[in-house]
Amino acid sequence: PCIQHADGVDYPAFLELLTSGGLEGLGYLIITSPEAARVFGQALDESYVSVKEVTQSGVQLAAVGGATSAALEDLGFDDVFVPSKATGEILAAELPVLEGYEGEDLPIRVLYPCSAKAADTIPTQLEARRADTSTPLFQVTRLNTYDTVPVTLPNQLISGPSDNGSFDVLCFGSPSAVTAWLENVDRVAAEINTAVEINIDEDDGLSAGNGNVIACCIGKTTAQACVGSGRWSDNNVYYPEKTPGLKGWADVTAICLGDILERRFWE
Repeated sequence: PCIQHADGVDYPAFLELLTSGGLEGLGYLIITSPEAARVFGQALDESYVSVKEVTQSGVQLAAVGGATSAALEDLGFDDVFVPSKATGEILAAELPVLEGYEGEDLPIRVLYPCSAKAADTIPTQLEARRADTSTPLFQVTRLNTYDTVPVTLPNQLISGPSDNGSFDVLCFGSPSAVTAWLENVDRVAAEINTAVEINIDEDDGLSAGNGNVIACCIGKTTAQACVGSGRWSDNNVYYPEKTPGLKGWADVTAICLGDILERRFWE
């Protein structure tokens, strides 16, 4: 792992909301990662709020995809909205208007406990949805309940790939993991007084200061972080275009490994 998790600045406020009955009157509580689900479960335990009490409050849970929904089910929640595709954009577009919300009942109040590193895609797109030209359908409160911080990796894990000796593929589960890996690459280069070479060869892309690895990403946003860093060429970043999530991630990693073997055969 390139990252580890820590409490976010809004975690105490989240606990206070749970203990003070703040779920009452909410329409949705949106969870967008298994880690966010874990933090939610931790907060329920620390605030002595049961799954039954959450359900009785009337709030509807929504998850970004199957893995997150499964994490919520493990907590005891069995009625969770999941969009047709595991992305924040699709979740924001497909989140249903709850029955009984119209006119003066709008907007539907939404709680979004998430990573401090999460983009504002979901709040922005939800609040842009309108019942008419002037009435918003949703009002989102974002709470940064956890954060992702870099892990300092052993130097041999970084220096090995730069010599094409340790491993060929890195599997990234978030843009934060991409950033943390590159910080480690740059740190090791500085310690050995070697400039990180940023020189992408469109044929192989391996000499780009990325640790000499191909990137396999859980979804489009993480893949964009790789390409946007300027350290990878497009053809050395893999991600599941149609099925983002854990299964698609595993499938595309298998495809990547097959491609590597084929490249070596023709070398």
